[in-house]
Amino acid sequence: YGCRDLTVPAVANMKKIVYISLSLLAAAACRSQMDEEPFLHAITFVSSVDATKVVPVTTSNIGDLDVMVMRAGTDNLYFADVAARGESGLFDFSAPRYWLPGAALDFYSVAQSASVSNFSVSNGAVEFDYDATVAESDVVTAVTRDCRYTKDNRGVVPMRFRHALARVEFAVAYETDADGNKVSKISDGIYFTELALNGMATTGHCSVLDGAASWTCGQIRDWTVRDFTSEGAEGLYVGRDIFAGDCINTQDRSKSFFVIPGQTLRKVRISFVEGRPQPYEQEINVPQTLIEPGMCYVFDLAIKSNFVSLTGTRITPWMSGDSQEITMQ
Repeated sequence: YGCRDLTVPAVANMKKIVYISLSLLAAAACRSQMDEEPFLHAITFVSSVDATKVVPVTTSNIGDLDVMVMRAGTDNLYFADVAARGESGLFDFSAPRYWLPGAALDFYSVAQSASVSNFSVSNGAVEFDYDATVAESDVVTAVTRDCRYTKDNRGVVPMRFRHALARVEFAVAYETDADGNKVSKISDGIYFTELALNGMATTGHCSVLDGAASWTCGQIRDWTVRDFTSEGAEGLYVGRDIFAGDCINTQDRSKSFFVIPGQTLRKVRISFVEGRPQPYEQEINVPQTLIEPGMCYVFDLAIKSNFVSLTGTRITPWMSGDSQEITMQ
């Protein structure tokens, strides 16, 4: 992927924007060691995001990126484009893009998803609408300001992507025995058929300024459900599919709840089977929990005598901690 010949004299001295460094929720933006020929350096990704599945975005599965580039410190658009992922795994703009000599640029990006629409930039903030009824998917955004081409950075723009939503999961509660082993508070053989959150919004508008996402919620859904009996499965078995301490939403996070922040979670519903054909179904009032962007909430569940109880709640920053660079041409 070398430089292309320019036929327009007016742009003969412009430097081509070739690299955008992608850092998904790492502690800081990261650069890899570059070759002596900067325009030949490329990093590929394994697969793209499937927006029809509830899977968190990582550097391994991120799909195409909507990108808007402004004159630094203004809302004056320089260009807007899609950094599309090709069959080779590399990302390409729809046409070659070039640095403005001596001018600084601000970069804004949202990973494409069927749930996201009306992406724009206003007063330095990323704006978009979200609709979980179209697709329940993770959403990540990034902003990097005041970028210039220099010999030192070779046109590399560090883009630190952050989760705009929150993640909610449930886990198998446990205690530790005298030997330090985890002992599940849910008996082997019990299997979960469904988990649900009560009263969560399915639509909203998001504004992200300086990395902080603020949301306005729209339509409210009575119950947001994760069904474990789809595709002919009986459910998710304790002692076979999940064990003490494991997330009931499955370890690949394919059944995680992605929740619009700014809401208060008050009630959840648990459906499980033990010793009879029909599931037990129980609604649990949880301590009122304000959902904040970029956070992960894990509720630990125990079951005794067919009664479900909440033993604890863990709230941690939602970070993948991985960092890579991708090539944009």
